[in-house]
Amino acid sequence: FPTRRSSDLMSPYLLTLAIGQFECESGQTDDIPIRVCGPPQDKGLGRSTLEAAEFTLHFYDQYFEMKYPYGKLDFVGLPGIPGAMENTACILALDSALFGDPDKASDEWLKNLAFGPVAHEMAHQWFGDLVTMKSQEESWLNEGMATWMAYKAVAAWKPDWKVEVQELVRTNAAMDADSLASTRPIRSLDAPDKITYDKAAAVLRMIEHYIGASAFRRAINSYVRHYAYTNVRSEDLWNEIAVVSGLPADRIVAGFVTQPGIPALSVDSRCEDNRTDLNLSQRRLFVGQSGADPIQQNLWQIPVCLRVNGGESCQLLSTSHQRMVINGCGPVYANVGAVGYYRSFYDSDNLLLLAETAESKLSAAERMNLVDDTWAAVRAGKGNIGNFLSLVKLFSGEPEPAVLKSIAADLAYVNDYIVADIDRSEYREWIRTTFAPRVQRMEWQSVIRETSELDLQAELLNIVGGIGREPELLQFSGKVAREANDGKARNTALRAAALRIRFQSGDPSLYETILARLRSSKNPQERIEHLESLARFENPQLIDRSVALDI
Repeated sequence: FPTRRSSDLMSPYLLTLAIGQFECESGQTDDIPIRVCGPPQDKGLGRSTLEAAEFTLHFYDQYFEMKYPYGKLDFVGLPGIPGAMENTACILALDSALFGDPDKASDEWLKNLAFGPVAHEMAHQWFGDLVTMKSQEESWLNEGMATWMAYKAVAAWKPDWKVEVQELVRTNAAMDADSLASTRPIRSLDAPDKITYDKAAAVLRMIEHYIGASAFRRAINSYVRHYAYTNVRSEDLWNEIAVVSGLPADRIVAGFVTQPGIPALSVDSRCEDNRTDLNLSQRRLFVGQSGADPIQQNLWQIPVCLRVNGGESCQLLSTSHQRMVINGCGPVYANVGAVGYYRSFYDSDNLLLLAETAESKLSAAERMNLVDDTWAAVRAGKGNIGNFLSLVKLFSGEPEPAVLKSIAADLAYVNDYIVADIDRSEYREWIRTTFAPRVQRMEWQSVIRETSELDLQAELLNIVGGIGREPELLQFSGKVAREANDGKARNTALRAAALRIRFQSGDPSLYETILARLRSSKNPQERIEHLESLARFENPQLIDRSVALDI
């Protein structure tokens, strides 16, 4: 698999040569041949990769208004390699990431395929291969931009996946890491991590929202054309955005790229004479500190977009404190679209008003943002755990599985690290009572399909069965786990929730069943799933066995 044509310019680190006995599946888009290749035993399992790649290449050609420049595109799946690599015109990836039976593969596997080795690595053909960073500290120009772009492609390919919610899941993980005193700037010589990929992508989304999608696209395309086949620094990107948009995007981006940490936005509001008087203030957020926050002088220029009583207003917060007056009164939400890279902390009255109207007034991403910001305030010692639990009660009817999954993770943390042993039975009773109406309305049957309703049911099983230890749901989880281990297909999320509850009991017979399936399976995707299952057992003896496995 030659990396390129002899006439193409490229950086030497992007050169690769794959040699072996490969079988390929072929297609094309916009006259560009595409192949998905791997060991002979994976023949026929690359159809999903090929389909995603064909759509994505055409999408990128359209977005960049520039045809893919390298003449051909190969994907090569290999066993044992870490992750994926965006070699010019020849993307290498772990075989289990590229190959899977489309009739058996889970939605989660297909999403990981689309976001990772396909959309992300293909975006690198422009961000990284065509336009290449000048030094290692600029690696976010490769990784952050490819992450931002990949979500666009996947959202266009699968609109029903609610990509904006998936983006926020990864952004929240980056925010959690960025709120530690040990974090670093995006622009850094450190090894790429959540800051390089997900914080950088989130900052790009925030700037895109601030200047408008059309202007941002013109700026990105101007940047790619201007710096094609050259090396770039951060200033090249943010100056291009500022020139094309005519807005101070360079100062905004520079603050988020060169400073460590995440701003916390305090929002204090009061209504007078049918006008909302707002006091906004920013400071760096720290979580996990004992005693006072470290001394810090960070100041960001933050594009803050607020919603009050259905009306939206965007302001650039460039000082530590700023006062605003908005016509009309009502609950104030301070991150329209949930695209701002900052945490919003609200006064108690406003928080509960937002929670009461969240399902009708906020999008799924905004509701997740409200939950995660409220929890972050608790973790940082700036919020009341009682307020968070009150919000959870008001969200007990939440219709979006990803939002409920975020709530489940926070409630599990409360159970594991905050509730004292003497209070645990009372906490579990509160869980069962809070979600009882929702649980009782559902028909608890394991079925053979992937639906959002069953994904919701899976998260309720995690909360009420796994944390609340509701007896009937514990029985139900055992039934689903037994059926799954008998080889019967089940909703992926529901099966995972049921097995997680079984893993808590450390059932040795279940462990042996999964281990036998691992050793007999030839499907890379199935083997990864079995390995992950073995890693979830909590019995110390079974953990020791997993560590010692020779696979």
